[in-house]
Formats: sequence, structure tokens, C-alpha cells
Amino acid sequence: MLHRGRCRHRGWSSQAFASSVVVASGMDGFAHVPRPLAPLVPEGLVSHASHHADLSGFAERAVVVVGAGQSAQESAALLHEAGADAQLLARVGAESFAGSPLKAAQ
Repeated sequence: MLHRGRCRHRGWSSQAFASSVVVASGMDGFAHVPRPLAPLVPEGLVSHASHHADLSGFAERAVVVVGAGQSAQESAALLHEAGADAQLLARVGAESFAGSPLKAAQ
């Protein structure tokens, strides 16, 4: 939801405001922006993580990364390293991964 030129999300018990939202939905080649956020893409308020090779443009900005997997977590970490105030927003109760780590060859 757009609020005073910023994206606003109302969660179960809190609200998050950000000047930009980066959607990190996972697999390369399958970039997907959720339908409720799609109208904000042309305004530059929402983008997909795959659209950004350089995150320095997000420095000193509040950014919400939507997702729970590795791509979302990596995007949030890289945004933080680039100087952004990054927050991770997920619809699940915990982070998700593709499976257990592979055992090292002995």
C-alpha cells in the first residue's frame, strides 16, 4: 500500500514503512513481483532483486526485502553492506531453504 510516497505494509501486529521494496522470490529466470505490489513497479517503488547489479543506489534508504529464502536473505545482507536500512519481510514463520546441506565427500 502506498502511503505518503512510501510503501506501507500492515502485518499482524506491526507496520513497516520503506522508500523502496526489493522482491527476492528466488530462482533466476523466474522473477516475480506479487500482484499487489506490481502497480508500484512503474513508480520505482518496487523492483525485483534480479534487476539490480549494483545496490549502492539504496544507500541511506529504508528497503524492505520480501521473501524468506536464500535470495531474500542475501539481498538483505548485501543491501545492508551497501549502506541501506534493510528489513526482511516474509509470509512464513521461519526462513526457508531448498533442503539439508550436502554431506562433504570423504
